[in-house]
Amino acid sequence: MSKYANLKAFCNESSAISAKVVDDFLMFYAAKTNRLDAKTDKLLAKYKFIFKSQDPSWFRLCKAQLIVHHIFKAKGLIGKYLNHSTVTALPKEQYKWLVSQAATPWRFSFAIVVKQPSEDFFEMEDIFSSERYLLYSPSMRDLLQEHNYQLWFNLVAFNGQCWQSFGLIVGFLSFDADDIFFFATEQNPSIESDEDLLDDLEQRPLPYMMLMHGANYPVTVNNDDLIIHMAGNFHCPTLTPDELQKDFNIEKAPNKALYMLGLKHMEEFPHMAIAYYDQQNSLLQLTAMTAAGYEKLRIAFVKQGILTDGFPEIAVKPSMLITAGDILRRSIEVFPYEQYFEQEKSQEDEAQMSRLNEVLSIVMNDLNDGKTPDYDAIAQQTDVDLTTIKSIVENVIDRMGGLKKGKR
Repeated sequence: MSKYANLKAFCNESSAISAKVVDDFLMFYAAKTNRLDAKTDKLLAKYKFIFKSQDPSWFRLCKAQLIVHHIFKAKGLIGKYLNHSTVTALPKEQYKWLVSQAATPWRFSFAIVVKQPSEDFFEMEDIFSSERYLLYSPSMRDLLQEHNYQLWFNLVAFNGQCWQSFGLIVGFLSFDADDIFFFATEQNPSIESDEDLLDDLEQRPLPYMMLMHGANYPVTVNNDDLIIHMAGNFHCPTLTPDELQKDFNIEKAPNKALYMLGLKHMEEFPHMAIAYYDQQNSLLQLTAMTAAGYEKLRIAFVKQGILTDGFPEIAVKPSMLITAGDILRRSIEVFPYEQYFEQEKSQEDEAQMSRLNEVLSIVMNDLNDGKTPDYDAIAQQTDVDLTTIKSIVENVIDRMGGLKKGKR
């Protein structure tokens, strides 16, 4: 037998033991001994509006994951259970397996696939800890045959030779590390680093589990440009807006020491490269809706000697803004200064964004129904050009793993 054939046999043996001792015994024991059943139901009730839009089995799987994580996480209940007479009375093989699991805590992990060395094995890299680990997951293999997921969220356990996933497995079509970090800070503003996020995930995994709500949202593109909300803040006490008229279209907000500086030839959709200068607080905020727009905006200020360098503090896709807003049940504002400048241009940009979202919705519905998107019909319905529609369709198809191409 090959190396991975032997390892697969070992993993399946571990899974068989897990099914007996965890699924058939320990979860019920924890529910009775520590009332985890009722406590978990109370936690999940907060998100019942999310579960209404998901497969009914997801509630059960999420509940099982939360209970099992509470048992096997670092300093979890397993440390106490190993001394309980009911647990020590288990068959020797099962008790030995529990002891091994107590030695390496189970944890949730946001990770990408680095490579797939064998059919059911994946070399994963945690996007926040940078740890690499070998994961055995036949379910991931099956999901990848359906969709081209870019990021995974799993509860993982070490079996002595590699890691295995337990319970609900979530793949994301569009989210990346910046999107997850954005969500983390929105639901817990005290998070300032990757380490803070990992601590929060360990202590309160449920909000992150609800990101399954946006798992199949694809990225939004306009021709070759990825639509992404980007913003960066800089302290600039010497900036004089009126001296920048060569490169920027400048507007002052009524009754406020606030300026909007639109980068010429880049301030329209899709780039929307616009800076805001709060003169009272000497704060310069760069904003854009594409990476190219943000970079050209930043370089324009660098050439003026106002900035030397700088990375955006926020980089979040529309798919995450929608998902986070749904989960947190509130509107999320990325560009707070935008509201002080009411103008037709911004209304036109919003209308274009609305049309793109309409295209995306039609394409998703067609593909999910097994239909071939009709470019001409979509263009007539949404007033979006055929090149942009073609780009959206191809991007969605690529993210979803192949499916049908649209007809022109």
